[in-house]
Amino acid sequence: MNGNYVPNTTLVISSNILSPCIDVCQINRQTRLCDGCGRTIDEITNWSKMTDNERLLIMKKNTNK
Repeated sequence: MNGNYVPNTTLVISSNILSPCIDVCQINRQTRLCDGCGRTIDEITNWSKMTDNERLLIMKKNTNK
């Protein structure tokens, strides 16, 4: 082991991931969109895999609704 090892610590990776989530997670049966953030189930599911540009496009689309 190297001298920098610190046991029982948590690794926190900071990022600039944007999210429109407001913790009101409920899918509207008619629109098939989340009542809180306006995203589709696919957009919510794939959010962590999307680029910042893809996220921004979705957020911009949802603000125009």
